[in-house]
Amino acid sequence: MRKILPIILLFSFFPFFSFSQEGLSLTLTPTLIKINVVPGQVWSSYLKVVNTNPVPLTIFTSVFDFRGDERGGVFFVSAPEDEKEKKNYFSSWIEISKEPIQIPPYQSKEIPFTIFVPKDASPGGYYSAILVGTQPIEEQKPGTVVKISQQVSSLILLTVEGEILEKGWIREFSTEKDFYQKPEVKFKLVFENLGNVHLLPIGEIKIYNLFGKEKGKISINQATEFGNVLPKSKRVWDFEWKGEESLLEIGRYKAEVILHFGRENQLFDKKVTYFWIIPLVPTLSILTGIVLFFLLLIFLIKLYVKRAVRLAQMEILGEIPEKPSQKIKITSSILKKPIQKFIVDLKSKKKEK
Repeated sequence: MRKILPIILLFSFFPFFSFSQEGLSLTLTPTLIKINVVPGQVWSSYLKVVNTNPVPLTIFTSVFDFRGDERGGVFFVSAPEDEKEKKNYFSSWIEISKEPIQIPPYQSKEIPFTIFVPKDASPGGYYSAILVGTQPIEEQKPGTVVKISQQVSSLILLTVEGEILEKGWIREFSTEKDFYQKPEVKFKLVFENLGNVHLLPIGEIKIYNLFGKEKGKISINQATEFGNVLPKSKRVWDFEWKGEESLLEIGRYKAEVILHFGRENQLFDKKVTYFWIIPLVPTLSILTGIVLFFLLLIFLIKLYVKRAVRLAQMEILGEIPEKPSQKIKITSSILKKPIQKFIVDLKSKKKEK
């Protein structure tokens, strides 16, 4: 029967972890091992454990297969008791001492281990972890949580050569919203591995404004080995971009992600998403000012036309009737009359002076 140890292995991403409950600490290296083997191969190496404490430590080792979750954590799976099923579990291929290991204060110890790859091992990826702690991990019942305060680990990503399928794609690339008031945008990226070996997608997100000018860049897995996506699984990343706050930067933006993966990064996929940045309060203030300006302009034009019509009526009738019976056709010459009248009045005032 399979036993699952549901532990999010956040600490496995670092070579150092503090046993806070005991006030002790260990350093374990390497924290990640990637190897390629062929069926029937025997591969040996060692882990280095450093006791950075003023007291001697007794440590214990254990080995489990692991599976990944969408957020980059892992959970451990112990091998079943059935021998036929057990040989398909990578942890059953690893031979390492289960005896207590003594480490003097401020000294280190090398822990050798050997991987015996079965001759009939199927091509593809296999994933296991060697856990090191100050207490042995006892037989776990399903659902039992391992105390992470007592364990550090080294992940082993093993590829058995053969008919390797490297296949993946960007399943989703989106923003949290379509409209933002500030250039503070959250992106969600989902990569799915459809092959039979782990993939490390590497790339970047570029953000462009309305005029196609690049306004930002986000690197993806550029300086890490821990962004792997295991076979037949998905991985989710969340990113945030903060741009320059300016009214000149409002408008529609484009974000493009390009990911390379596979051996020599020869495979790639890309996706594009769009969003708007519209500062609501400043934009409404500007729009309100524009509307008021045009309303005032219309009002002034109406007053001007009304005055032009009155001047035309005075020329025809000699006076401005209260209810004019004659309709005046508005022409360009009529519209010029207020300006002509203003010029005449201005000249008269100059003569009086």
